[in-house]
Amino acid sequence: MWLLRRAHATPLLVAAVFVSTALAWTLPLLWPKGTTATPLYAIRSAAACNTCHIEPSGWYNPPDDAGRKCTLDCTACHISKTGGGLRTPTGDFYGYESLAMFGSHPSDGVDPGKYRDPDDTYSTKGRYRFWEGFSGWQSGKTPMNKVKDRFGPIEPDPKLKWGADVRIFGYIPLGSEEAPKVFPMQAELYGYAKPAKHLSLYGTVGIQGDRRDLIQKGEWHDRFAIRELWIQADDFKNNGYVRAGRFTKPFGWRHPNHTLFTRAGLDNDQYAQVFGAEVGIAPNYPYANLAVFYQGIEKWPGEQQDTGYGAALTAGVRDLGWQLGGSAEVLKITEAGTTNIGAGTQVTAGPLWALNLFPFTLFGEADFRAYNPVERADTAYQLFIFHELDYMPTRGINIFGTYEWQDVNLVNKDDHRQRFSIGADWNIYKGWQATVQYRRLYQASAFLSNDLLLMLHFWI
Repeated sequence: MWLLRRAHATPLLVAAVFVSTALAWTLPLLWPKGTTATPLYAIRSAAACNTCHIEPSGWYNPPDDAGRKCTLDCTACHISKTGGGLRTPTGDFYGYESLAMFGSHPSDGVDPGKYRDPDDTYSTKGRYRFWEGFSGWQSGKTPMNKVKDRFGPIEPDPKLKWGADVRIFGYIPLGSEEAPKVFPMQAELYGYAKPAKHLSLYGTVGIQGDRRDLIQKGEWHDRFAIRELWIQADDFKNNGYVRAGRFTKPFGWRHPNHTLFTRAGLDNDQYAQVFGAEVGIAPNYPYANLAVFYQGIEKWPGEQQDTGYGAALTAGVRDLGWQLGGSAEVLKITEAGTTNIGAGTQVTAGPLWALNLFPFTLFGEADFRAYNPVERADTAYQLFIFHELDYMPTRGINIFGTYEWQDVNLVNKDDHRQRFSIGADWNIYKGWQATVQYRRLYQASAFLSNDLLLMLHFWI
């Protein structure tokens, strides 16, 4: 059994643990599985223009790409440039205004028409459809940050901000003697500070379980985690930034379902935090994020990565109706940890794609990995594939289906696995979401198992 050890190596680490421990006491003593971004919302963002622009008219479009904030990615809604964790004011607005089925909205009582330009003749809201293009508005002269009531009661440019995510998870195996399980899946607290225009500080703390669910006993501090802790220089032209510290490395779609083959199978799940530096850029509409990192510092609270070092890259092009990109990672594992991969070198790469066919959304990823272990002369070649189709019939409801494929050794016959899922998300109220999902798992063509997943998600 692998147990987390308390930090005592350096005064800086002790201080970080002391401060984060005090914050963690404000949360229930739960076991989180990590917070994640939702790429679906980024892909669909062209159908929710009022998240960033003033509806129905008078919105401001900076005259050059260097000054535009629209990126169709995680940056608009999350403090972290690669997604997940604390939401920005636009992220709060999107969640309350566009997702929630019931409850008041930030735009209630706000009259954006007062920012209309004299020559603006449009009277409808902005609209994008794949076959029709964009229509409905013409740009105005009022920048969003000059509109005091743009976000209603939400502070548009906070210097200090905090938030939290809690997920309660239910697992029901069907046709099995295994008993259903209900447990806290996540409990994390976020903190953010912006002491200067181009400087940001960020951290997340929580309580976690073991990566392989091996922790059965132990004090609460054995499950304590400081998941992210970084300093960032940002808000530059073309949405450029650079950060250093502990962060989630950029790779693939950061899907909220961390059990996907393209996430858990590649060890890019909720525990994929590393120590290092990252630089990124996202003008209209190319993007790139590059990180160099070290992982597996044993005494860091919550560390569950194999010890090693490497580099990760995501890059591509986005548009209102489609996205095409790719990810690549080189990782040198020097000492095996909780994943039991073993020492060796991993090279992983593959494409990402998406189509915004609102109210339908299609996106996916395919990743090829070559793993060269130290103890063997042969190289293992692996392949992981994921597809998802979503349908939003009305505000607050999202129906989805997924297909996954995994082969951990392409040389071996009939050892690949396939998984089919269907489910629905219901954004009941502001900050409340319920999810139900049914899955079937096959090895080659042989049925292995099926299960039902239930989740309640609360965020602020």
